[in-house]
Amino acid sequence: MDLNWDDQSNNESGFIIQVSTDGRNFGEVGRTGPDNGRFRVEGLRANTSYWFRVLSFNEEGNVVSQVISIRTKR
Repeated sequence: MDLNWDDQSNNESGFIIQVSTDGRNFGEVGRTGPDNGRFRVEGLRANTSYWFRVLSFNEEGNVVSQVISIRTKR
């Protein structure tokens, strides 16, 4: 699955991509560099709900973006 987001930060060092199957407990699935609004998620199970969030980060810390929910199909 390809995730795409609008990079509205101007001082990020990169982005952390996280996934959850319950909408509460998130784990990191990857990172990108700065000025990048794309990430490919591999290994998702069919007919399963997932929540994704993207955190921008820099030397001052993390900022959480909007959480989105996606349900995969068969």
